[in-house]
Amino acid sequence: MTTHKSDKPTLIGLLNHHLLKGDLLENEWMLARALGYRKPFQIHQWSTGKAKVPLEKLASLTEHIGMQLHETIPLWLRQELESQADTRLIQAAKFMVSPEEFTIISAARDCYVQAENPQSAANS
Repeated sequence: MTTHKSDKPTLIGLLNHHLLKGDLLENEWMLARALGYRKPFQIHQWSTGKAKVPLEKLASLTEHIGMQLHETIPLWLRQELESQADTRLIQAAKFMVSPEEFTIISAARDCYVQAENPQSAANS
């Protein structure tokens, strides 16, 4: 995967890795259409680092390249927060849970609430 300004993965690197699978121009057109653009100009701007991927396109981009949002949010944050002072926020984003993990956490919380309040669990 291509990196940018450091050895850490970047959203640009991830995007370029996806675009370079097969025909670059065709992949730019396909991605542009999947994200609601008529032409691939914006995709090209992102892939060259001339523009940042907007947050409102991150979920669609993530889905199109076959990843999960909890994997790409830290990369999106890194593009937005480039100073070293912001590394704690980026590190925190790496601990976001996947949808599968959230299901397990929710079930564990429900069990905990039922164990702490057996009366309320019996009434529901």
